[in-house]
Amino acid sequence: MKKVWNVVVRFVEHRAGVMNHAPTRTVGVAFMRPVRNQRGATLIMVAISMVVIFGFAVLAIDVSMMLLARTQLKNAADSAALAGASALVDGDAAAATEQAIKFAGLNVAVQETLSPVIITPEDITFPVENTIQVRTHRTRIGETDERVSLFFLRVINSASDNKDSVTATSRASVSQVCATDCVKPWAPSDRWDDTDSDGVYDTNEFYDPWLTGYRYPDDIGTQVTLKLRNSSKFPIAGWYYVIDYPPINKGTPLTGANWYREWIGGCEPYIIEVGDNVQIEPGNMVGPTNQGLDSLISLDPSAEWDAGTGKVINSSFAVSPRIIRACLFDPTIGLKDFGAGRKYMTIVKIMVLFIEGHSGGDLTGRFMRMASQGENCDDPGSFMYKVALMPGPEEE
Repeated sequence: MKKVWNVVVRFVEHRAGVMNHAPTRTVGVAFMRPVRNQRGATLIMVAISMVVIFGFAVLAIDVSMMLLARTQLKNAADSAALAGASALVDGDAAAATEQAIKFAGLNVAVQETLSPVIITPEDITFPVENTIQVRTHRTRIGETDERVSLFFLRVINSASDNKDSVTATSRASVSQVCATDCVKPWAPSDRWDDTDSDGVYDTNEFYDPWLTGYRYPDDIGTQVTLKLRNSSKFPIAGWYYVIDYPPINKGTPLTGANWYREWIGGCEPYIIEVGDNVQIEPGNMVGPTNQGLDSLISLDPSAEWDAGTGKVINSSFAVSPRIIRACLFDPTIGLKDFGAGRKYMTIVKIMVLFIEGHSGGDLTGRFMRMASQGENCDDPGSFMYKVALMPGPEEE
């Protein structure tokens, strides 16, 4: 910038000298002096303006390049953190690190040209439990120079090598979910310590949702067969009831076989959570249950449980629609009268099952864990979780 200014000054001095020594023998030439002097002043203003405009152009181009690199690195850090957190679901920091490095490398950012974003295990930390932090960068590390190449930085700073560093950081965490929508209209009892093995809860038998109840990770892969129970009969372990949505504490339940059948093959829109009271649908629902299960299984008929990996294989979907969420009710509360011949139960947990098959209204499934949108909770044995970005250290 200093060099440019010196050139401008020399040019103006030269023009001023020429005008001062010009012939002045005629009146007409004398009258021209003010015009020439004004033209010299205009040249000064134009030259100064050119310097200012050039400075803004330098700023705009190089700053834009830095901002582009920052945005691309931030996108890479976000995807790497989310991928790492997904692998952190089971508490495996090594798997989380591997996934973060892999997904960062699937992104590109400017350097001299667009090139993959490369990070190492040193760029990955676990600042708190169930949280991963990823740093992406265009920097110089040892003899490796990955800084962003600029265009005009040397004009402003003659000592510069026309390169600068850019970094970005992202955090993602895994949290338990205990409230969500798209819950199937079924509710068996949660498990208790049935000391007399009669399948009926007795007041002297011990129950705790996270000690005796179905939970992650103890029951993952466990096969259960649930039998359809008539609403007029008392609860028995391993039997489930048909329930109506929304919960009675959140609105007026929609009743009847049509809603029930639709929500087996599709999704109910209400948020179901621990503590909700749900009404039991009366009558024998074997027919609608059978039809709804046929519809559900036909959505992904090739999907099957692989005992070796503990996962669903041969699905046509990233997440098979046969992996469903359903309610578990509190056996200590059991069924309560709601009036007009209706009963209700209290939801204590939401389970996740892969539906392997059914016989009429009886269904067989495997306990699983799945990602789900919904409200966080502190229950360590929840079958649902979610992965989400968190504010990074520079955003807090």
